[in-house]
Amino acid sequence: DAAAADLTTDPAERGRRMMTPFQRAKMIVNHLSLRIVNDSLTIVGGASYSASHPLARLVRDVRAGWFMQPYTYVDGVDYLSGQALRLDRDNDYVSARSVSGATPDASSRTGRQL
Repeated sequence: DAAAADLTTDPAERGRRMMTPFQRAKMIVNHLSLRIVNDSLTIVGGASYSASHPLARLVRDVRAGWFMQPYTYVDGVDYLSGQALRLDRDNDYVSARSVSGATPDASSRTGRQL
């Protein structure tokens, strides 16, 4: 919240400061929401699989959270692991991958020019 409210600093730096708490929250929400939807499907049963049932939409939405940007689940685990281990690396989540859809090369992950 403090980083979001501080409009005097560089927007890119504010984004980097907000990324770790955001990514932690995203991972928790993804896990918990999937558990809740799965329990709901168990309670409601087969009717929830019909396209007109409200749970059908929730299942799609909850599963989509796992691959939505800025980090997919795998990239989020990699990012948070690097933060927890204090690895020296470029944590600029706004890269060629997120802008153009291209896969980053080794230099963008390590912050070094090859």
